[in-house]
Amino acid sequence: MRAVDVRDLVVRFDGRPVLKGVSLSVGRGERLAVLGPNGSGKTTLLRAIVGVLEPDEGSVEVLGERPPVEGLSYVPQGHAHYEYLTPRENLRFFARMYGVPGDGIDGLVERFGLPDRRAGELSGGQRRRLDLAVALLPDPEVLILDEPTEGLDVGAKRDFLSTLERVSDERDVTVVFSTHDPVEAERLADRVVILDDGRVVAEGSPRELSRRVCGEPVVVVEGDVRGEEALPYPYTRVGDALRVRVGDPEEGMIRVLETLLDAGSRIEAVRVEEPGLADVLTVLVGGEG
Repeated sequence: MRAVDVRDLVVRFDGRPVLKGVSLSVGRGERLAVLGPNGSGKTTLLRAIVGVLEPDEGSVEVLGERPPVEGLSYVPQGHAHYEYLTPRENLRFFARMYGVPGDGIDGLVERFGLPDRRAGELSGGQRRRLDLAVALLPDPEVLILDEPTEGLDVGAKRDFLSTLERVSDERDVTVVFSTHDPVEAERLADRVVILDDGRVVAEGSPRELSRRVCGEPVVVVEGDVRGEEALPYPYTRVGDALRVRVGDPEEGMIRVLETLLDAGSRIEAVRVEEPGLADVLTVLVGGEG
């Protein structure tokens, strides 16, 4: 039995289709990223899986049942705790609400690095770890997270992803999370579903998708890069790096460097890499270039 099974899902808002026949399945213990740009339908899909939203057509099963079901926890985009309570007080409150023992709360607080202050006074990363701790209280088999690192700085994002990865491995919990960040999906997901305009446009492991969709090497340029709009190749930016898909890496690198240097770029490093999910998004969903 699959942990999550979605078939031909259609959701409409005011008559306008937001999800247009989405199908996907998630195996037990798998980590699935729902990757796509803002407005692609990611949140709507997760809400339908959780059971917060009733689909107009199609079906959703979680652990073999129609949601909402026991054994599933949901971390929405907003914080799922009370900001005027400390982490320990929050966990005790939600343990009582879930009807689960509270004897492991002190261990959760210590393990997740949660200080003894009101939640509203914590950093963004600490509050997100508190959300995760609350979701783990009922010992779920399936954990759904909607853009869990949205708004976090680089360090807080890295720490949260490490915590989520460790927890999912130790508890063998199935994880489904949405993100618009291809680097995040590459790091954490066993498999990726790419959503665009309410439709699944591709799915597979990060490596499978990169090779199947792109298949071409990428010239990565770092530094104060300018003039990329004049490049004859598709490109995308990931942080401070410019990633350019080229056919022939030797010839392509020369043309890329000539174009960028002519535009006044100050290049600190350049290398050739195999394509990644950022490049897949550029091809399938569109982007700069």
